[in-house]
Amino acid sequence: MATEPTSLALRRFESYYARLDEAVDQGDVELVQTLIEERSAAVEQLIATHRGQALPDAVKTHLVACEEALRARLTAMHAEIASALAAQRRRGAAALRYTQGGG
Repeated sequence: MATEPTSLALRRFESYYARLDEAVDQGDVELVQTLIEERSAAVEQLIATHRGQALPDAVKTHLVACEEALRARLTAMHAEIASALAAQRRRGAAALRYTQGGG
Protein backbone atom coordinates (compact mmCIF):
# COMPACT_ATOMS: atom_id res chain seq x y z
CA MET A 1 0.00 0.00 0.00
CA ALA A 2 1.27 3.46 -0.83
CA THR A 3 2.15 5.85 1.98
CA GLU A 4 0.16 9.08 2.31
CA PRO A 5 2.85 11.30 0.69
CA THR A 6 3.11 8.75 -2.11
CA SER A 7 -0.67 8.69 -2.50
CA LEU A 8 -0.80 12.48 -2.73
CA ALA A 9 2.02 12.59 -5.26
CA LEU A 10 0.44 9.78 -7.25
CA ARG A 11 -2.93 11.55 -7.34
CA ARG A 12 -1.18 14.71 -8.56
CA PHE A 13 0.62 12.66 -11.19
CA GLU A 14 -2.63 11.00 -12.30
CA SER A 15 -4.30 14.40 -12.65
CA TYR A 16 -1.69 15.28 -15.27
CA TYR A 17 -2.65 12.19 -17.25
CA ALA A 18 -6.31 13.18 -17.14
CA ARG A 19 -5.48 16.72 -18.26
CA LEU A 20 -3.09 15.36 -20.93
CA ASP A 21 -5.83 13.10 -22.28
CA GLU A 22 -8.17 16.06 -22.52
CA ALA A 23 -5.53 18.24 -24.21
CA VAL A 24 -4.74 15.48 -26.72
CA ASP A 25 -8.47 15.07 -27.43
CA GLN A 26 -8.67 18.80 -28.11
CA GLY A 27 -5.49 18.79 -30.22
CA ASP A 28 -3.97 21.53 -28.03
CA VAL A 29 -0.27 20.95 -28.76
CA GLU A 30 0.98 23.79 -26.54
CA LEU A 31 -0.99 22.56 -23.54
CA VAL A 32 0.23 18.99 -24.17
CA GLN A 33 3.84 20.23 -24.12
CA THR A 34 3.28 22.25 -20.94
CA LEU A 35 1.62 19.34 -19.18
CA ILE A 36 4.38 16.95 -20.21
CA GLU A 37 6.91 19.30 -18.63
CA GLU A 38 4.78 19.60 -15.48
CA ARG A 39 4.35 15.83 -15.40
CA SER A 40 8.12 15.45 -15.33
CA ALA A 41 8.20 17.62 -12.20
CA ALA A 42 5.45 15.47 -10.65
CA VAL A 43 7.48 12.33 -11.35
CA GLU A 44 10.51 13.90 -9.68
CA GLN A 45 8.38 14.77 -6.65
CA LEU A 46 6.97 11.24 -6.50
CA ILE A 47 10.47 9.78 -6.56
CA ALA A 48 11.72 12.32 -4.01
CA THR A 49 9.01 11.31 -1.52
CA HIS A 50 10.79 7.99 -1.15
CA ARG A 51 14.22 9.53 -0.48
CA GLY A 52 16.19 6.70 -2.04
CA GLN A 53 13.70 3.95 -1.28
CA ALA A 54 12.17 1.94 -4.09
CA LEU A 55 8.67 2.83 -5.20
CA PRO A 56 6.08 0.18 -4.36
CA ASP A 57 5.55 -2.30 -7.22
CA ALA A 58 1.87 -1.36 -7.58
CA VAL A 59 2.81 2.30 -8.05
CA LYS A 60 5.50 1.46 -10.61
CA THR A 61 3.13 -0.81 -12.52
CA HIS A 62 0.47 1.90 -12.58
CA LEU A 63 2.91 4.58 -13.73
CA VAL A 64 4.25 2.34 -16.51
CA ALA A 65 0.70 1.66 -17.72
CA CYS A 66 -0.09 5.38 -17.72
CA GLU A 67 3.11 6.17 -19.63
CA GLU A 68 2.40 3.49 -22.22
CA ALA A 69 -1.15 4.77 -22.74
CA LEU A 70 0.12 8.33 -23.13
CA ARG A 71 2.85 7.25 -25.56
CA ALA A 72 0.26 5.40 -27.66
CA ARG A 73 -2.04 8.44 -27.74
CA LEU A 74 0.79 10.80 -28.73
CA THR A 75 2.03 8.38 -31.40
CA ALA A 76 -1.48 8.16 -32.86
CA MET A 77 -1.80 11.95 -32.73
CA HIS A 78 1.53 12.30 -34.56
CA ALA A 79 0.42 9.81 -37.23
CA GLU A 80 -2.87 11.68 -37.74
CA ILE A 81 -1.04 15.00 -38.12
CA ALA A 82 1.47 13.50 -40.57
CA SER A 83 -1.37 11.99 -42.61
CA ALA A 84 -3.29 15.27 -42.67
CA LEU A 85 -0.17 17.19 -43.74
CA ALA A 86 0.53 14.68 -46.53
CA ALA A 87 -3.06 15.00 -47.76
CA GLN A 88 -2.79 18.78 -47.64
CA ARG A 89 0.43 18.67 -49.70
CA ARG A 90 -1.25 16.40 -52.27
CA ARG A 91 -4.23 18.76 -52.53
CA GLY A 92 -1.89 21.72 -52.86
CA ALA A 93 0.12 20.02 -55.61
CA ALA A 94 -3.08 19.07 -57.46
CA ALA A 95 -4.38 22.63 -57.18
CA LEU A 96 -1.08 23.98 -58.48
CA ARG A 97 -1.14 21.61 -61.47
CA TYR A 98 -4.72 22.60 -62.20
CA THR A 99 -3.99 26.33 -62.07
CA GLN A 100 -1.00 25.85 -64.34
CA GLY A 101 -3.13 24.05 -66.90
CA GLY A 102 -1.71 20.62 -66.28
CA GLY A 103 -4.71 19.36 -64.40
